Amino acid sequence: MEARIRDIRVRRWCRAALAASLAAAPLSALAHGPIFSFSPHTEFKGALEYHLGYQRTEVGGVASNEYTGEFKYGVNSNWTVGMDLPYETGEHSGVGDFGLKTKYRFWRRAEPGAMRSLTALGAVHFDTGAAGVGAGSSDYLAALAYGYESIKWYRWASVGYRINTTGDAGLRRGNRWFLNLVGGWRPGTPIYTMPDTVFVVGLNAEITDRSRQNGVDLPNTGGTELFVSPGMIWTYGHFNLRPGVQIPVYSALNGRQPATDFRFRVEFEMHY
Repeated sequence: MEARIRDIRVRRWCRAALAASLAAAPLSALAHGPIFSFSPHTEFKGALEYHLGYQRTEVGGVASNEYTGEFKYGVNSNWTVGMDLPYETGEHSGVGDFGLKTKYRFWRRAEPGAMRSLTALGAVHFDTGAAGVGAGSSDYLAALAYGYESIKWYRWASVGYRINTTGDAGLRRGNRWFLNLVGGWRPGTPIYTMPDTVFVVGLNAEITDRSRQNGVDLPNTGGTELFVSPGMIWTYGHFNLRPGVQIPVYSALNGRQPATDFRFRVEFEMHY
């Protein structure tokens, strides 16, 4: 009888320790989502995040490079605001469109050793970019992201919709749906004072409407692309590194237009 009581107490203590480790180490165990999907994570109150990103995209054998600087601030533990500014090199070079972002976590449930959450996201990108680099219009994004985060396993799902407005020469680029499913696996137990690694793989779909010019559909625009996206999340203290690659596995583009060959992205973040 005493042995059974001790066993129950040990199991309760282990569950409590797992839950405490999740609560005590938000920067290490739970702070970051996958690189090619919307993340439900929000900063803690008063937190500052500095973000540097690089993406190389190749479409029909033509490559472009984008460098992004981003800043985020935690208004409270559920509400984060931010801004970003990209710079692109390739066929055209220059500063891209300035963007403002916000996200609000409206549901959160903590369990022994795990946490679930739902977050709404919004962004607006202004027509401030250089010719050939910026979109030529002010555009809007709305998204919803779900996350399940535990000591060993991660699951994320998100859906987003980008609305593009009419810009230069009466051109309106097609609106786009983003659909994402991602799983993650941590090979060990996270310790805040030690580097932490999570391996992830995702499935990303992009469904784009045809673009329109002066109210007329452009035949060689829009369509659907599907990607598999392996990557990793490496964290050490206040620092986070996330590399990943998107590999196309299906393409159904309208008319005659080049498909995406690949996208490589790496992001470095600092939290204070």
